[in-house]
Amino acid sequence: MPENHVIDAKGLRCPMPVIKLQQAIRNASSGDTITIECTDMGAEKDISSWCKVNKHDMTDSSTREGDFKGQTTSVLFITVSVS
Repeated sequence: MPENHVIDAKGLRCPMPVIKLQQAIRNASSGDTITIECTDMGAEKDISSWCKVNKHDMTDSSTREGDFKGQTTSVLFITVSVS
């Protein structure tokens, strides 16, 4: 049964969100999804490129207000489907 894994990459700068994704994919099964929560808005482009090269699908990306260290800030939510 496919699972959804969540990575908290808030506060991490490039390339750490991509590295965290890569580590999570190694431990995931085909059909699983991984949702990355990050505050580095450049991560969307980096993760999209990484997914294309590594043949995974970035299925969703959205930005909404969230809490980070007691502050309200923009949080990027990216979902990747593991191939």
